[in-house]
Amino acid sequence: MRAAKYCLRRELAAVPGLTLRRIEDESGDNGTFLLTRYPDAEKAAAMARRLIELGLTCGPQGRLVHYLPDWGFHLYSNIPQLTHKHSNSPDGFPWTHPQNRDAPWRYDKGTLPHSDALFARSVIQAIPSDTTAQDAQDMVAIYRQAAAQVLGA
Repeated sequence: MRAAKYCLRRELAAVPGLTLRRIEDESGDNGTFLLTRYPDAEKAAAMARRLIELGLTCGPQGRLVHYLPDWGFHLYSNIPQLTHKHSNSPDGFPWTHPQNRDAPWRYDKGTLPHSDALFARSVIQAIPSDTTAQDAQDMVAIYRQAAAQVLGA
């Protein structure tokens, strides 16, 4: 996965209008996801749609590509335990803890506007564990075609 991801990153770094997420610890990155960013939310959503339309999929119903705000549970505002302060613990922890019990903190969408803005400009792609070098090159070709159509790159 790491080899495929970093091949994609090297090739996609030159695509105008597409930026790559900064990786703080490459040696600790397991390579399971590639995150790309675009100038605005409309272009990001259009890129996600176009990548899928051009065949960046996995198996008969597999989804490799997601417009990040639609990805689901992994975004803070989509986690019911945060947004509704629900607990999986019988005693209600951590929401019953004295520091949290009456806390005014909220986790609804919009609570973290900087993060929300980054999410809105982002597309996430899973990197399958069996991705070959040829698969990675095919993915690069699809990204380039989509970028030419969506970003004019």
